[in-house]
Amino acid sequence: MGDASQALRTRLLARSGLAADIVTPARLEALLCGLAREHACGGAEEAALRALGDDAEFARVEAHFTPPETWLFRYPRSFERLRAFAAERAATPMRVLVLGAGGWCEPLSISAALARQGGGAVRILATDRNPVVFARPPRFEGLDLRGSVPAWAEPCFEIQPCFEIHAAALSPKAHITSSVRTECGEASEIAAALLARGERFELVAFRNVAIYLSAAARAAIYGVITQLLAPDGMLLVGHAELAMAQAATGFAIDDAEGAFALRPRPGAGSARPPAGSPSAPSAAIPFGSTAEDAPRVAGVEADRSWTPAAHSSPPSARGAGAPRPSADARAALLAAIAARPLEVPVHLALAAHDLEAGAIASASESIARALYLDRGSEEALLLAARIADASGSRDEAAAYRRRALRVHLARPQEDGRA
Repeated sequence: MGDASQALRTRLLARSGLAADIVTPARLEALLCGLAREHACGGAEEAALRALGDDAEFARVEAHFTPPETWLFRYPRSFERLRAFAAERAATPMRVLVLGAGGWCEPLSISAALARQGGGAVRILATDRNPVVFARPPRFEGLDLRGSVPAWAEPCFEIQPCFEIHAAALSPKAHITSSVRTECGEASEIAAALLARGERFELVAFRNVAIYLSAAARAAIYGVITQLLAPDGMLLVGHAELAMAQAATGFAIDDAEGAFALRPRPGAGSARPPAGSPSAPSAAIPFGSTAEDAPRVAGVEADRSWTPAAHSSPPSARGAGAPRPSADARAALLAAIAARPLEVPVHLALAAHDLEAGAIASASESIARALYLDRGSEEALLLAARIADASGSRDEAAAYRRRALRVHLARPQEDGRA
């Protein structure tokens, strides 16, 4: 890496709190090369200089490493759990904090889930460091609608025709938008202000952000969350963040499977940050929301020796006399994931273990975590194809193998071909 590229990486690690194994030199170099082609500039170094001198371009680079993994009613079981949680509270007002919202999808999904539950008032504060994500009025189409809208939520939205790419779009009704307030700024500043005012929240959503942070930044923000969450409150996290959130906060994992929720332990009193953690974030939290796919590498000659069959033998290929995976081995893998939650290989190992054991649902969850961490992992894509095959989803398996082939062809060939 050149001086400008290295300076950009240093700034990303320091200002954004991103983990070093997320912003690898190779990934940054590939991104800068793609940006250089797009801007028709002199190369990666010039693209790095542009990002260092232009806040909008820096935000774009930063967002590449924090992809927007949000859509309406992502994690459907979370919202079913929220409805039950609100019903338990009867008419008690609900105060909600959505950190790193990434746009309107999550706060308005939460608002819809809490609407008409118990009759209590709902106040939602949605924060993001990028003002662009809240600049447009909320309207959902395309990838925002990749999941289904629950039947109970349909009355919260109006269907509108869309004459561009998509056949229809959804707009939220006033009774769910009126409860949402947005605030843009650095997490450390927002959190400090909330703590200074003595704010408490019955619900905090901090999803799919912590997984990209350094250990120090992650401990800091979880430490603040433990102080902001009411003793009887609930914390929602991403599917790959449950273990790290539990370790950092000391909260108990909620019993509702698939909700990815945690609760303060009864009788624990006011939670405080873990020993040695700062009382407020010391690094900016990357609340970006406009990531683009990794740059494509054009002109790579196909490697005809690559075939899906060579990389993805089905579970039935295991010999009849081969030993089945043991519970002890799985426990060791879970311990490894708790210790190293950002490492793709440990999630892959658990997915492969569960696939061989015939636990397809668990294998699917683990491979989803691996692909969340590295969408361009050829090994993860091929294992995902095997898991899809085992579940009978042939079309999905074929799609994973096509993605794996594109990744394979984009890699520099070992024999030196261009």
